[in-house]
Amino acid sequence: MATHPPMVLPIRFFKAILKSNLQRIKIPDKFTNIYGGMLWNPVFLRPPDGTEWKVHWTEQNGEIWFEKGWKEFAENNSLDHGHFVFFTFDGTSKIDVLILHQSFHDPSPHTSEQRESPDHSDDEEEEPDSDQNQIVKCINLFYFHRNLSLNWPRNARARELAKKFISCNPFFTVLIRHYNLTEHRLNLPNLKGYIDKGKKYVTVEVGGKSWSLKLVRYSDRMRMGLGWRTFARENGLEGGDVCIFELIFRNDHVFKVHIFKRQS
Repeated sequence: MATHPPMVLPIRFFKAILKSNLQRIKIPDKFTNIYGGMLWNPVFLRPPDGTEWKVHWTEQNGEIWFEKGWKEFAENNSLDHGHFVFFTFDGTSKIDVLILHQSFHDPSPHTSEQRESPDHSDDEEEEPDSDQNQIVKCINLFYFHRNLSLNWPRNARARELAKKFISCNPFFTVLIRHYNLTEHRLNLPNLKGYIDKGKKYVTVEVGGKSWSLKLVRYSDRMRMGLGWRTFARENGLEGGDVCIFELIFRNDHVFKVHIFKRQS
C-alpha cells in the first residue's frame, strides 16, 4: 500500500471555471491522489456569506467529480467562464470556497499555482485568458489570509467577520443599526478611489437578485439612500445584522452583499 505524507490542514486548491465545468467539475488529480480517501460524500461548500451547498461527488477512473448539487451552487453563485473558485479543505465535510468573479484577458501560460502542493488547477485543462498579476495577488490573499478590507468596524463581531473574510476584491463591513432601517439610509466608509466622483447609483446583489441604490453625497462622505429601504426589507435585515459589501465589478460598481444574521 502506498504511503502518503501526513496531512497538514488546511489543504487549499483552486479551479478555473470553464463553460464545460458549470454542470460538474473535476477536482485536481494531485488532491485526489493524496487526500481523496479522506473526502466526505456529500461535502458542503461554504462561500463567505455562510450559506452551505450540499454537493455529492462520484469517482470515475480514479478522478473525483463534484456532480449532484454543483450546478445549483454554480447558478446561485453566478459562476461563469473565466471565474476562479478557491477551495479550503480542513478534513471535515465542510469546504470553504472563495469565488473570484472577474474574467481576465491577458493570456499567460503560468496561471496555475506553482507551489509543490496539491493546491493547483489541473494542467490538462485549458484555462481562460488571465492576467497573471491579478491571479498571483488573489493566490497570495488566499494562501496567506490577507484581505482587502476598506474599513475596520468598531463593533467586535463585525470586526471579527471582516478579519475572517477572505476575498480577492475590495470590501467594506457594516453593522446594521436600527436607525439604518427606520431612517432608510446607510452611511458608507471612505470609498475614494473605488466609486467614481460623479457616480449616482450602485448595484448590490444577493443570491442572484440585484437592486439599484442611490448614492447621496455629503461633505466628503456618501450614504445609500433611495432603494436601500426596499433592499433591507426584501432581505429581512434587522438591527445587529452584519453586511459585507464586496466590490465584484469595479467598473460597473457592483457589490455582492454577504449578510450575517445577528446572534440571538
